Amino acid sequence: MTAATRLAGPATYIRVVAGDITLDDANDIDLIAVERAVNNEVPESLTDAELAYAARILHEHDISRAETARRLPVSADTLKKLQEEGWDPQVLDGRRDQPVCGTMAGRMQHVRRGEQICDDCALARIHTANPAGAAV
Repeated sequence: MTAATRLAGPATYIRVVAGDITLDDANDIDLIAVERAVNNEVPESLTDAELAYAARILHEHDISRAETARRLPVSADTLKKLQEEGWDPQVLDGRRDQPVCGTMAGRMQHVRRGEQICDDCALARIHTANPAGAAV
């Protein structure tokens, strides 16, 4: 079970509480990490089970797939597959790539999260736009 307010403005916050989660040793879930993730404060890492649970909570609160993909480190296509498979964390095996700073994917992750773009990611854009090093 989750308890939450509707996401209508900056003052809203989704609280995650233990409820109807069925866990085994392989799918232990840190509810604090999940709560941070659904509230756009993605922790350093999420297990597949935590990511699947966070995606399910956002879906239950009528958050769009595009917004969920922006908040969580997973694509909209993977979210669709995850939903179709009943939020089974095994769907995520091999489907998640964490963007690395210094790449265009890393730069886009900063943009999606509304973060300041780091120097390495700013340079990645320059090198991508001008790969031969020609004068601009």
